[in-house]
Amino acid sequence: LCGAKPSTQIPLPTAPTYFKFKGEQITITTTQPPNQIPADIMYTLEEYISVANMFIQDLVSSQSPTGGNDKVYVRNVNDYSTGLSFQMDLSSGSCSVDVISPNGIDSIP
Repeated sequence: LCGAKPSTQIPLPTAPTYFKFKGEQITITTTQPPNQIPADIMYTLEEYISVANMFIQDLVSSQSPTGGNDKVYVRNVNDYSTGLSFQMDLSSGSCSVDVISPNGIDSIP
């Protein structure tokens, strides 16, 4: 493949037809000096399923954007088969649909 001696080359392994990835992240942010107000905590669960051609991201935030103490539950789903991105507020049930941005970090060129 890349070596000068063909007899020493090892073939590349066969790529699987199925791939699944799941990751978790906790982000703690605050704009105030330490110990003055509680920090905002966001838990993110991300999953990519190649067979379904989908990326799913669940977000749980410690505070709502309006400053209340309620948690925010949001699910973002990018469906690469259709090119659509779904944003769902799991607390209120509201849902919006957009085209996947070609400039997004997870877009396919």
